[in-house]
Amino acid sequence: MNPNTSPAHSPPPSPLNRYYEGSIAEKHALAGELDHTWSKVIHRDPQIREAMAELQPAMDQLAEMMAAMGLGLLCSGCAADEGGGCCSAFMGGNTDVIQLLMNRLLGCAPDHRGGSEESCCYLGSRGCSFLLKPIFCLNYSCSRITQALGKEKVESLDRAAGLLLQRQLGLEALLLKVIDRACPEHDLPSPAPEQQTGEGQA
Repeated sequence: MNPNTSPAHSPPPSPLNRYYEGSIAEKHALAGELDHTWSKVIHRDPQIREAMAELQPAMDQLAEMMAAMGLGLLCSGCAADEGGGCCSAFMGGNTDVIQLLMNRLLGCAPDHRGGSEESCCYLGSRGCSFLLKPIFCLNYSCSRITQALGKEKVESLDRAAGLLLQRQLGLEALLLKVIDRACPEHDLPSPAPEQQTGEGQA
């Protein structure tokens, strides 16, 4: 057969795809497996410990600002309107395994039983249940927020969100490296670290 006329073959799917695809329940299950199996390995990694230490003050600063500005109630009220607002069911379904894992490592297991058919399942009556929020949620301030807060406060909020997002993306990249090294096939998580040898777990 002439290779120039042979049908093109699609490259095999990346093992990383499984962290960004699937139902909400499947993502929660996989995040829980990774947390249970690899959390000790992850917390022993010096780069991850440093990244989490740098992330904490940025996360606390943004959380305090959002609480002082009343954004939790504002977003929950907007989501209760017809259409679900920015915090829509679509956004909840787009949340990935690594986002869930990062929150778990910080002691937060986001509750996905809130919301409605139209609003995000992670949105409760007092706001978002994530400590580390998805990129879109950090990057976007809707017209209701800008009108309620005014330009100066929105700019302060954007600066704090940008700092947290920068550090959050750094942590995500480190986690993917550790998981890739510990479980290169990205199939089912390997046995718990205490059941393995120490090789390759640093």
